Amino acid sequence: EMNDALEEHRQELRDAEALFALERAKLQSALAEVQSGKAAALQVLEGTRIKLGATEARLSLEEELSAAHAENAAKCDQHIQELGGIREKNLADQAAMVAAFGEE
Repeated sequence: EMNDALEEHRQELRDAEALFALERAKLQSALAEVQSGKAAALQVLEGTRIKLGATEARLSLEEELSAAHAENAAKCDQHIQELGGIREKNLADQAAMVAAFGEE
């Protein structure tokens, strides 16, 4: 009877060990899935960082281009005003010449 109880206890231990091994395998599988998901998430994050860096660089260039455009527009306006002043002076000089020829 004691041998039967001992054998029954040994069988319970073997069953518990088998159950433990099964649960351990499930946990290892779940851990592998989590690690795989983490790796995929890190890849997505890195891709997002790269895209964000490219977007920031593009925005910076757009700001520089906008500033350069505004500066060029201001210079063009200044040159147009200068040319207008030169034209007015030339017209005044021509009028003075015509008047001077008219007096002679």
